[in-house]
Amino acid sequence: MRLNSSVALGHLTVVILVSGVSGCSSRMPGPVVRAPVIKPTWASAAGADMQGSWADLTVNGVVQRMRYIPAGTFTMGSAKGETNRYIAEKQHRVTISSGYWLADSECTQAMWQAVMESTPSQFTGDTNRPVEMVSYDDCLGFISRLNGSNSESVFRLPTEAQWEYACRAEWTTPYNGLLLDAVGWFCKNSDGKTHAVKQKQSNAWGLYDMHGNVGEWCADWINDYGDMVTDPLGPTSGSYRVIRGGSWDLNARDCRSAYRYNSEPVNRGNGLGFRLSGSVHPMK
Repeated sequence: MRLNSSVALGHLTVVILVSGVSGCSSRMPGPVVRAPVIKPTWASAAGADMQGSWADLTVNGVVQRMRYIPAGTFTMGSAKGETNRYIAEKQHRVTISSGYWLADSECTQAMWQAVMESTPSQFTGDTNRPVEMVSYDDCLGFISRLNGSNSESVFRLPTEAQWEYACRAEWTTPYNGLLLDAVGWFCKNSDGKTHAVKQKQSNAWGLYDMHGNVGEWCADWINDYGDMVTDPLGPTSGSYRVIRGGSWDLNARDCRSAYRYNSEPVNRGNGLGFRLSGSVHPMK
């Protein structure tokens, strides 16, 4: 496996302003996103647009765009008045104290094959489809190989809080102020299969397929929500890992931003995949 890398752009920081959508009362109030444009050591390219900063991870010619997610505080979980909410979605305030990188799409079959030199997926024929039939443990194997000998362990799975914070992108509604059909593949529009990533509308931070297509493994063991917390990591042990986002075979209720489900870390399914996350450091 060959991981492309480039010389970083020094400590130059460019500040850009990402404006919200005017007239959307459901959008969470908050500061304007200020995203540093610093090329990570692992990136083959980096830049910024109206959705924030981005950096491209390239492995054997396959590109995964990573989006910079700024630090902030948000309301995690669903409001008591949200239609079809579950009791496990207790609302509470969460602070994400540091920015991080998150893939703009679910890991594709092409990227999995570039790293692992094989594909486990049931739905084949288009390598831009998300990889599925991968367990939590399989995902850790992928990440370990991607990180290689890098002692900093740059890449990882997102925590559950990081996932929901990025999914919402400052919105409080179930699907970022839009209908699910506009942003995700689920049982009513998927035709019984996964679809190539990035075919639906992204959220305000440039992230695609946060709703539907495949469920996404998160780093946490499943737990009951507490009160306001900073950088929650979940319990230190457990039996079931958190999955977020819903999938092609689930209904609209189970593709909401707040919906949380779980599975044993050894389990695989044709509706289970993941999205890569990464720390901001190391940078030079």
